[in-house]
Amino acid sequence: MEWVLHAHLAAAWFMAGVIWYVQVVHYPSFAWVDRRQFAAFEASHRALTSFVVVPAMLTELFTGLWLLWQHPTHSLLIAELVLLVMIWGTTFLVSVPLHERLSHGYDEAAAKRLVLTNWPRCALWSARAVLVLILVKGTV
Repeated sequence: MEWVLHAHLAAAWFMAGVIWYVQVVHYPSFAWVDRRQFAAFEASHRALTSFVVVPAMLTELFTGLWLLWQHPTHSLLIAELVLLVMIWGTTFLVSVPLHERLSHGYDEAAAKRLVLTNWPRCALWSARAVLVLILVKGTV
């Protein structure tokens, strides 16, 4: 079980780091991409980002569910998985549609909204990472 817990921790902190990089560096750089090349840039961004984040997000989900199955009443596990549901909800209901809009070409309003609506994901992933660290320190 220890490897599952450590995989859960690694995925949580990896994703917290990724989301902060995306928020502070990557999304703001959208404004600097040549407008004629933006649709191709966005397609590349989506494919490469998915290649990086999907394995970590799935690791977060499946290790979290496994840990919850092992400890169904553990309040920290429940709390951090609730945060994960909120993250996935924000990702698929807000961020993905904005990226879809941007896939047709640069849209300043969509790009600004993407940056603005990504702040909650930064906060949620950061809070999750801290909760998972506390969980590991307490060794479930």
